[in-house]
Amino acid sequence: MARQRIYLVLPSFNSLSKQEKITIFDECVHPWLEFLEELKATACKKIMQMVAKSWRTHKSDLTRNFINKGLDATVKHTYILKKDWAVFVKLKDNEEAKAASEKYKKLWERNLHDHCLRTTGYEGNRKVRVRGQGVSRPRHQ
Repeated sequence: MARQRIYLVLPSFNSLSKQEKITIFDECVHPWLEFLEELKATACKKIMQMVAKSWRTHKSDLTRNFINKGLDATVKHTYILKKDWAVFVKLKDNEEAKAASEKYKKLWERNLHDHCLRTTGYEGNRKVRVRGQGVSRPRHQ
């Protein structure tokens, strides 16, 4: 759904109207899954959250695996129209987009410690780090 039904150069997932999200849900999910009427709104919301994340990840993967390497994604992903791909490349391959990417890379590099607090919470983690017994795990790649 995220790859084939949502426009590649949409500014953000929130640009879709509520009715467009419901239409996507009704056409793509509802034929395969049945929901009680009182649960349909909740199911639609949760599925749209997953679709939004998938859509953002897909765009990120296209940028990393194709645009940054100078490749054409329409060869592998035949559902992407050539004109949409050209617009997407222009959107992601300009100085403004590269500056934003560099900014967020620098922010990400500041994350030295694992983000999980475990059961100790903030105070417990602070005590462990002060004693020098904290284990810093590597970031996800």
